[in-house]
Amino acid sequence: MLRVVRHPVFAVLVAGSFAGPSQAHMYTQFPAYERGGAPEASQYEAIYQDGAWAHIYMSMGHACGETKVMSTSPRTTQVAIVIPGNNSSAQEIDYPLLDGNYSFPKLDPAYKVLGPASPDVQGNDWGISVAQSEGIAALSRTYTFYAEKVPVYEKAPRAAVWVGDGVPSYNEAQIVFWAQLPEIPATSCVTDVQYFFAAAQFCPKSKIPGALPVQAWLLGATNNWPVEHLGGAPDQWAPYLRMRRDIKAKPLPDSCGGKGQIVSVYPSKEEIDTYLKPVSESKNGNAHQISVQEWISKHK
Repeated sequence: MLRVVRHPVFAVLVAGSFAGPSQAHMYTQFPAYERGGAPEASQYEAIYQDGAWAHIYMSMGHACGETKVMSTSPRTTQVAIVIPGNNSSAQEIDYPLLDGNYSFPKLDPAYKVLGPASPDVQGNDWGISVAQSEGIAALSRTYTFYAEKVPVYEKAPRAAVWVGDGVPSYNEAQIVFWAQLPEIPATSCVTDVQYFFAAAQFCPKSKIPGALPVQAWLLGATNNWPVEHLGGAPDQWAPYLRMRRDIKAKPLPDSCGGKGQIVSVYPSKEEIDTYLKPVSESKNGNAHQISVQEWISKHK
């Protein structure tokens, strides 16, 4: 059963003002419909120390369709993400370390699932343990969805959805959330963990030719999200962040032979199909998720 928790808008905090091991305040990539080239890594790549209580910004471009008069373009009115959390749905996948170069593999062949990530076969839990979304001016209402009837707050929510008046067509928006990242065990050979978030934008009905009611940013197609609903290019593409081990403070054991290991974590396809959805709001401020197809039928 889904459990939703609504979060009102509150002020965006500077990451360095929150007690914790990370002082990072960076952006994680959320590609726009028109790519326009890769950004500078110093601007957009989010790298955090393991164990960080991280303040994460996802840079979201306008993705509903464009007109020559920008003010008439449709606005993205909802954004959803599925979180690779500390539950059995998080998967470890075979995926190269992006390392700021944004060389995403092609959609075909599909990425390979290595096994569960929370925990993995060695018993290490790589899932994000806490996630808290923040509202922004354009998307001021946020809803958090849990699988349990009563939320278990030691477990990350399955999804967060931002809802509002829409992202201005002439600008970008940064959707914001906090996340508690896991510790890399000192006994492991892991040096880097990549977290990929399944994400989608939902757009209003439009008369603009080619305007899209939905657009997803995924590493591969699912039943509810076929290729034609993905991000407009043949590449796998999803917002991500990178967690890095401090080798000086936590050197690799001799058994690693001086070679580090990379772990890549992503929600399962079943989890994406269950939770990567828009919401329908009630007058009393509650919301429930609806199917992707229902949104398309109402807004195409």
